[in-house]
Amino acid sequence: MVAALLLMVVAIWNAPPATLGEAAIREAVRRQTMAPSTVTMTNDSLGPMPPTTAIPLPDPPVAGAPPAGPPVPAPPKTDVKAEVVKDAAWWRARITAAREALARDRLLLDALQSRVSALASDIAGRDDPAQRAQLMTARQQALDELERLRKQIDTDVLAIAAIEDEARKAGVPAGWIRDEEMGRWGDWES
Repeated sequence: MVAALLLMVVAIWNAPPATLGEAAIREAVRRQTMAPSTVTMTNDSLGPMPPTTAIPLPDPPVAGAPPAGPPVPAPPKTDVKAEVVKDAAWWRARITAAREALARDRLLLDALQSRVSALASDIAGRDDPAQRAQLMTARQQALDELERLRKQIDTDVLAIAAIEDEARKAGVPAGWIRDEEMGRWGDWES
């Protein structure tokens, strides 16, 4: 009889609580039956903390401003004006960076053009006015970004032309700023 009563109490205790109050009562009973903690953790028992280094966070983007590129390290501040050595490596690095920016922007333009086309076909295939409105908003945002990228590409092309013109005026050999692919394949194929 005692075993049956004990089995019934255990079965009721192991069943999920029916109400929040019952769950609170069970938790109170569980805490009373538990032994008190034998170890107390403090800052002193943990030991010294390793030094942390602060990582500078970039400034948040300003609405309507073009997205910032990778952070440009500030030149070291010196009292004496250091002359930049404009050798072949410097000119190649400068023109390569400008050409890579142009290639990246053209790639983004193609991707955005694909997104605009996909959104246009999605708009045509929707019957729900609310969904169409959301898709039209997304398409307009993509079109605005597409226009911004077109202007950026124009700026990139002008920057490359300005670098080439500056190099020509400075008497830089053409090989220093020549496109690597053009140098490999030659101008005779065009």
